[in-house]
Amino acid sequence: MSESEKTRLPILRSTATSSLNTDGSRTFVQTADVRGRFDTARRVGFYALIAFWAVLPWIKMGGQPAIFVDVEHRKFFLFGATFNSQDIWLMFFLLTGTAFALLYATAVAGRVWCG
Repeated sequence: MSESEKTRLPILRSTATSSLNTDGSRTFVQTADVRGRFDTARRVGFYALIAFWAVLPWIKMGGQPAIFVDVEHRKFFLFGATFNSQDIWLMFFLLTGTAFALLYATAVAGRVWCG
Protein backbone atom coordinates (compact mmCIF):
# COMPACT_ATOMS: atom_id res chain seq x y z
CA MET A 1 0.00 0.00 0.00
CA SER A 2 1.53 3.24 -1.08
CA GLU A 3 1.64 6.41 0.96
CA SER A 4 -1.01 8.09 -1.21
CA GLU A 5 -3.49 5.22 -0.71
CA LYS A 6 -3.45 5.41 3.09
CA THR A 7 -6.50 6.97 4.64
CA ARG A 8 -5.81 10.23 6.37
CA LEU A 9 -7.90 11.59 9.17
CA PRO A 10 -9.47 14.98 8.59
CA ILE A 11 -8.03 17.84 10.56
CA LEU A 12 -10.72 20.00 12.04
CA ARG A 13 -9.84 23.61 12.44
CA SER A 14 -12.04 25.18 15.03
CA THR A 15 -11.76 27.71 17.80
CA ALA A 16 -12.52 25.07 20.43
CA THR A 17 -9.61 23.91 22.51
CA SER A 18 -8.85 20.23 22.06
CA SER A 19 -6.43 17.85 23.69
CA LEU A 20 -5.62 16.35 20.28
CA ASN A 21 -2.85 18.12 18.40
CA THR A 22 -2.77 18.43 14.60
CA ASP A 23 0.05 15.86 14.35
CA GLY A 24 -2.08 13.25 16.19
CA SER A 25 -0.30 13.49 19.52
CA ARG A 26 -2.32 14.16 22.63
CA THR A 27 -1.87 16.80 25.28
CA PHE A 28 -2.95 15.17 28.51
CA VAL A 29 -5.12 17.11 30.93
CA GLN A 30 -3.69 17.39 34.42
CA THR A 31 -6.17 17.74 37.25
CA ALA A 32 -5.72 20.51 39.77
CA ASP A 33 -4.73 19.73 43.33
CA VAL A 34 -7.68 21.23 45.18
CA ARG A 35 -7.26 22.32 48.78
CA GLY A 36 -9.27 24.74 50.86
CA ARG A 37 -12.34 25.19 53.00
CA PHE A 38 -14.84 23.94 50.42
CA ASP A 39 -12.85 20.76 49.85
CA THR A 40 -12.65 20.24 53.61
CA ALA A 41 -16.39 20.90 53.98
CA ARG A 42 -17.14 18.43 51.19
CA ARG A 43 -15.03 15.74 52.85
CA VAL A 44 -16.56 16.35 56.29
CA GLY A 45 -20.05 16.20 54.77
CA PHE A 46 -19.20 12.98 52.95
CA TYR A 47 -17.90 11.27 56.08
CA ALA A 48 -20.88 12.50 58.14
CA LEU A 49 -23.36 11.09 55.61
CA ILE A 50 -21.55 7.76 55.44
CA ALA A 51 -21.50 7.55 59.25
CA PHE A 52 -25.22 8.42 59.38
CA TRP A 53 -26.00 5.71 56.81
CA ALA A 54 -23.92 3.16 58.76
CA VAL A 55 -25.73 3.78 62.08
CA LEU A 56 -29.28 3.89 60.63
CA PRO A 57 -30.00 0.23 61.50
CA TRP A 58 -29.38 1.00 65.19
CA ILE A 59 -31.57 4.13 65.34
CA LYS A 60 -35.09 3.22 66.52
CA MET A 61 -38.16 4.89 65.01
CA GLY A 62 -41.61 3.63 65.98
CA GLY A 63 -40.09 0.67 67.82
CA GLN A 64 -38.27 -0.56 64.69
CA PRO A 65 -34.88 0.27 63.18
CA ALA A 66 -34.89 3.30 60.87
CA ILE A 67 -34.02 1.07 57.90
CA PHE A 68 -34.66 -2.64 58.16
CA VAL A 69 -35.56 -5.39 55.70
CA ASP A 70 -37.34 -8.26 57.45
CA VAL A 71 -37.15 -11.07 54.90
CA GLU A 72 -38.81 -13.69 57.12
CA HIS A 73 -41.97 -11.61 57.65
CA ARG A 74 -41.74 -9.90 54.23
CA LYS A 75 -41.69 -6.38 55.65
CA PHE A 76 -39.59 -3.31 54.99
CA PHE A 77 -39.21 -0.59 57.62
CA LEU A 78 -38.20 2.87 56.43
CA PHE A 79 -38.07 5.74 58.95
CA GLY A 80 -41.04 4.52 60.99
CA ALA A 81 -43.19 3.46 58.01
CA THR A 82 -43.87 -0.23 57.47
CA PHE A 83 -44.19 -1.59 53.95
CA ASN A 84 -45.41 -5.12 53.26
CA SER A 85 -44.37 -7.19 50.27
CA GLN A 86 -47.48 -6.17 48.31
CA ASP A 87 -46.54 -2.49 48.74
CA ILE A 88 -43.53 -2.82 46.43
CA TRP A 89 -45.47 -1.07 43.63
CA LEU A 90 -45.74 1.96 45.92
CA MET A 91 -41.96 2.04 46.34
CA PHE A 92 -41.56 1.71 42.57
CA PHE A 93 -43.71 4.79 41.91
CA LEU A 94 -42.10 6.71 44.76
CA LEU A 95 -38.57 6.08 43.44
CA THR A 96 -39.60 6.69 39.83
CA GLY A 97 -41.28 9.97 40.79
CA THR A 98 -38.18 11.02 42.70
CA ALA A 99 -35.98 10.23 39.69
CA PHE A 100 -38.24 12.22 37.35
CA ALA A 101 -38.30 15.15 39.78
CA LEU A 102 -34.50 15.12 39.87
CA LEU A 103 -34.29 15.01 36.08
CA TYR A 104 -36.83 17.83 35.76
CA ALA A 105 -35.03 20.01 38.32
CA THR A 106 -31.74 19.39 36.53
CA ALA A 107 -33.23 20.26 33.14
CA VAL A 108 -34.86 23.44 34.41
CA ALA A 109 -32.20 24.75 36.79
CA GLY A 110 -29.15 22.69 35.92
CA ARG A 111 -27.06 25.74 35.18
CA VAL A 112 -27.49 26.82 38.79
CA TRP A 113 -25.29 23.92 39.88
CA CYS A 114 -22.96 23.86 36.88
CA GLY A 115 -22.37 27.58 36.57
